[in-house]
Amino acid sequence: MLLNKLEKEFGSKFVYDEEVSKRHIQQLKCYLIDPSVISLSKNPIGLLKVKDKEDIKYLLEICDLHRIPIVPKGAGTTNFGQLILFYPSILIDMQYFEKKVELLDNNYVRFSAGMKVNEVLSYLRKKGKDLRVYPSSFYFSTLTGFISGGSGGTGSYQYGYYFENKGFRWAKIIGPKGEYELEGKRALAVSQASGTNGIILEAELAVIDYEDWRDQLVKFKDLESAIRFIKEVEKDKKYVRRIAIEDKDTLSIVMKGKIETDNWNVIISSTKSYGEEIDSLKVIETLAGSGIYVMIRNMKIFYNYSHDALMHIPINKFYNVIQPIKKRLGDKVLIHGDVETIKGEVIIDTTIMSEKENFDFIDSILQKEGIKVPFKPPTIVINEWLNDKEKLELMRELKKMIDPHNILNPGKLI
Repeated sequence: MLLNKLEKEFGSKFVYDEEVSKRHIQQLKCYLIDPSVISLSKNPIGLLKVKDKEDIKYLLEICDLHRIPIVPKGAGTTNFGQLILFYPSILIDMQYFEKKVELLDNNYVRFSAGMKVNEVLSYLRKKGKDLRVYPSSFYFSTLTGFISGGSGGTGSYQYGYYFENKGFRWAKIIGPKGEYELEGKRALAVSQASGTNGIILEAELAVIDYEDWRDQLVKFKDLESAIRFIKEVEKDKKYVRRIAIEDKDTLSIVMKGKIETDNWNVIISSTKSYGEEIDSLKVIETLAGSGIYVMIRNMKIFYNYSHDALMHIPINKFYNVIQPIKKRLGDKVLIHGDVETIKGEVIIDTTIMSEKENFDFIDSILQKEGIKVPFKPPTIVINEWLNDKEKLELMRELKKMIDPHNILNPGKLI
């Protein structure tokens, strides 16, 4: 009855065939840190390709009346299980939403939910501007999807997470109880909230002047020298957009043997000269965060693949963690790290990839050095992985106000 009503109202924009479930599961398999949690997901009731605000308003009215869960999504590049459906739900695909973008006062850009990151970047760069921070999935993800589920990426070495230091200042959202505009600190309530407390229609993020960042490779025989170099570069932070570190085996695989590598390799994007300029190194930008483990998993390099990802290792501990792992496992382990500044501290956001049987040893080293492995055991509820009590309280307050019947991505925010 309800499906017929939705099909009559939305026509071809509403889809509820078996392909919707297949595509949803495939997206989850691709990006999740721990694909085992897919077993927790229920099948979608259907998917609505929303074109404008009126589509969303009507769906919210119907679903709130009948207590039917709704889960908004962008391109689906979810790491933490934001799109795991605890209940049969209607997915709202925001990729078809109207596209609007406007540069405001040279410091912020306002954009609608239909805009992909790359589209906003293209618009800004024609005006000599750039997003302060953007995700490695910039080629296909939506920018409001990044706000709802992401945190760092290109620019995090200089600026930290996208929402730090007034990086995210305004959002217009919609929920069962209407539309709201959130400014300043209140806007943080929808940041990383996975669509649990409102569907973002428009938002504003900080921008910077565009620079001619040059991708360079600096090679080292040993890890200690590579870390020393990264520490020395910190004094030039304003000239450095991005830094990554990879062992010889990882970079050789990523670059398909097209460049000469050493035991440890630092990839640095800067306006200053540090090493050999290699244009093809731009691919490393797409491998931050989930990009690297998705690539290695799909290449089937390991028989029984596993990984630890998104580990924030302080730079002063990186050697003590990685050296014994690499010494024991050699080319049977792959290392990728993105250097970031989180809450004022320089850390290396690290991904370790190997055979599953090696992770008892790997995790013992991490534990010895006091490094927490995110999502072990698997955690999908926001309260369990977001270490920010003030932000959680903002999220909960907004949830109570805008979604009292808990139909927006229910179960993710407690």
